[in-house]
Amino acid sequence: MKQQRIMKTNELELDAVRKSVREHYGKIGSRGSGYGCRPASGSAPKPSLPGDAVTLSRAIGYSAEDVHSVPDGANLGLGCGNPVAIASLRPGQTVVDLGSGAGFDTFLAAKAVGPEGLVIGVDMTPEMISKARQNKAKGSYGNPGTQGGLPPDDLQPAGAVSRCFGAHRI
Repeated sequence: MKQQRIMKTNELELDAVRKSVREHYGKIGSRGSGYGCRPASGSAPKPSLPGDAVTLSRAIGYSAEDVHSVPDGANLGLGCGNPVAIASLRPGQTVVDLGSGAGFDTFLAAKAVGPEGLVIGVDMTPEMISKARQNKAKGSYGNPGTQGGLPPDDLQPAGAVSRCFGAHRI
């Protein structure tokens, strides 16, 4: 009985966290800027000026080519590192970008896997999904797809990228 109460409490706490994250990132997706996922007291400086998404991204491992090769609005400055740089992606691979947001890493992965590959961006907020789709329409990207929830069951990706969690071979 006590364990059931603890589990129910944990589920309620997790639901509250999910709701808070959805609301927070949904607002960022709607307004189009975020500038960092670290708290103000974190180790990295928190940019405060418009356009600082580029500066922040450069500071955490993205190249100048990376930040300028994606559609305007894809880089919201929410990263914690560059998972695509360590993923060793190859042309023709299928990759899932978990927590894809407005598509920054999704577009970089699409460039790495080329037109024969496939990148699926997955995000939990409808606002970010919408933003990523708008960004895809701005660029010349044929292979990134963006969706909410989980990728299709029959998908067999070679790897997954996730900002703040790195890159993983599957």
